[in-house]
Amino acid sequence: MLKYERRLRLLTPLALTLILFGLVFDTKAQERLDNFNMATITNGKIAFETNRDGNSEIYSMDMDGSNPTRLTNDSARDADPFFSPDGLQIVFPTNRHGNYEIYVMNVDGSNQTRLTSNSFDDLRPAFSPDGSKIAFHRNTENGSEIYVMNANGCCEVRLTNNTWSDEFPKWSPDGTRIIFHSNRDGDDDIYTMTIDGLNVVNLTNNNSRDWEASFSPDGSKVLFSSDRTGNTEVWVMNADGSQPVNLSNNASTDGSCSWSADGLKILFVSGRDGNSELYVMNSDGTGQTRLTINTALENTPVSQPTSTPIPTPTPTPTPMPTPTPTPTPRIAFHSLRDGNYEIYSMNVTGSNQTRLTNNTAIDQNPSFSFDGTKVVFSSNRDGNHEIYIMNADGTNQIRLTNSSGDDRYPSFSLGGGKIVFTSARDGNYEIYVMNADGTNQTRLTSDPATDFLPSFSPDGQKITFASGRYGQLEICVMNANGSGVTRLTNNVAVDSIPSFSPDGTKIVFMSNRNDNVEIHVMNSNGTNQTRLTNNPADDNWPSFSTDGTKIVFTSNRNGGNYDIYVMSVNGSGQTRLTAHAARDERPSWGGI
Repeated sequence: MLKYERRLRLLTPLALTLILFGLVFDTKAQERLDNFNMATITNGKIAFETNRDGNSEIYSMDMDGSNPTRLTNDSARDADPFFSPDGLQIVFPTNRHGNYEIYVMNVDGSNQTRLTSNSFDDLRPAFSPDGSKIAFHRNTENGSEIYVMNANGCCEVRLTNNTWSDEFPKWSPDGTRIIFHSNRDGDDDIYTMTIDGLNVVNLTNNNSRDWEASFSPDGSKVLFSSDRTGNTEVWVMNADGSQPVNLSNNASTDGSCSWSADGLKILFVSGRDGNSELYVMNSDGTGQTRLTINTALENTPVSQPTSTPIPTPTPTPTPMPTPTPTPTPRIAFHSLRDGNYEIYSMNVTGSNQTRLTNNTAIDQNPSFSFDGTKVVFSSNRDGNHEIYIMNADGTNQIRLTNSSGDDRYPSFSLGGGKIVFTSARDGNYEIYVMNADGTNQTRLTSDPATDFLPSFSPDGQKITFASGRYGQLEICVMNANGSGVTRLTNNVAVDSIPSFSPDGTKIVFMSNRNDNVEIHVMNSNGTNQTRLTNNPADDNWPSFSTDGTKIVFTSNRNGGNYDIYVMSVNGSGQTRLTAHAARDERPSWGGI
């Protein structure tokens, strides 16, 4: 039985047995009604989930419960609708392919499009306030983790990575934080984190279950479900977790709550009338009114955006941080142009070449964070090569590793929360991973041969790297915990410097299988290996642009000196970006 459908709760304290999608609600009074989902109000409409036609489908209706309209029509379960901020689309999970995947459709149910495709369950999608991203949680083999992807399904970024369950992500109104619930402290509590997966804060900290949280439209309040009074109720608290108040206060089970678009109303699900129905109440808990009346189970209320201005609430809103503008895309590289290796960056056209480090040591192997705000690199300024991190402008240079062996070739995870790197601290070069602040340094590979040059897949679940364990360097891939090492290339040549595309479908790498070093690309499973460059010079150090349309690389095709080049992903349009008498190498693209 799917974990998502396992956690069903009592609808009433009388242990009423309700069948939903062929599953039975648990009769234990303290079990959680997780099958209550969120409906959406806006422009007088509510989107919701119901099994009134025999299986779970998505419907919409007017705010007073009238004019119900079926939006999906499939034999599978379509659940958890969530509106885009412009109110024109609905994102939802469905198990029409066996496991739950994320789909998006127009508000009238047309143009249903699949966004995710993997073997795990992808659940509880939610648009970002600007509509460019979708947050969701994925049920992995180790627990539920939170991901973010572009609204078109591209470029997944894993934000949490642990053995507990992090679920039900929702964005803050300013787009700087994500609220979710997690059982990392033994029971479900409400947490927030920044959109890079860092700065996690526990808002509720008690022995009860607190879950299904969402920010009010003005960001001053958090709505959530909790069983802290003995049965599940709808609660509200300040955005910092203070002053929790029970709003529904009923002997039955009330949950699956969400705000109206203007923040004046709250939708929720209740079993107080014998089966799961949709209700609405004022934001202070008064005026609780039933909206649906039938023998089916109605679930999942959330609010369609409206052009009506959101009124300013009486309480003073909790200050939220100002969103950081997305940096202009740039390329980092190392260069010998000042007599020793230093880190530089430039615009993606090759203009505005700027020195970021300035010392007598060797600073090499820069890697931009995907968002372009940080650069991680290696330096021997403290005696041997260690991993450092700095801001994109070269400020705030901080040492992350301190070992007796060389630490080199660092690379960020797509979300920026992890860094994978190579270290000789245990006698030979192996792959390690650590948090972006240098904590929790963990060895992933253990082989007498050299394993080095690692790079994360965009979802954070895989790492590709070069290995000498087969007699010559080959490209491998493994799980992010170091298990399941798989060889992707197999020939007598040197295949090295692999890097994933932002959508995770391709790996670009260098190979000398054609007598000189050229850039190649292959599918992420090792198939369809294709040569992209073809000239007598050496072309190496390839990596993708953050939008996946370009590949930046190093070549000595002009007079034997190494410079930075860029080309389209099919190998066309090869263009020189730097033209300096010294070596320019190891380019890395950051910013979107």
